[in-house]
Amino acid sequence: MLTDPSLYQSLEALDRPALVAFGTPGCGGCRRLRALLPALREALPELAVLYAEAERCPGVLADLEVFHLPALFVFRDGDAHAAVSAPLSVPAIAAATRAALAGPPSAP
Repeated sequence: MLTDPSLYQSLEALDRPALVAFGTPGCGGCRRLRALLPALREALPELAVLYAEAERCPGVLADLEVFHLPALFVFRDGDAHAAVSAPLSVPAIAAATRAALAGPPSAP
């Protein structure tokens, strides 16, 4: 499970960009997003697709200015690159993630 200290370290150690999903067990949308992660890993093989419990990453969520869950962010070289906003479907998330990676950094 990714936590505040380990999240940034884990992302820096990756050899590729990452899509990180933040959620909580009690959130219905978060549970739906978490269920999509295996399919997202297949749809986005060029990325590491990770999940982080929001309660374990309050500092990261504050850094990213996250105010509602679920939340998706693309990270490149350990740094937040962009938020990903899309309906909770694999095709929509994959397309939005690729568009976010193709654009300039926009995360706080």
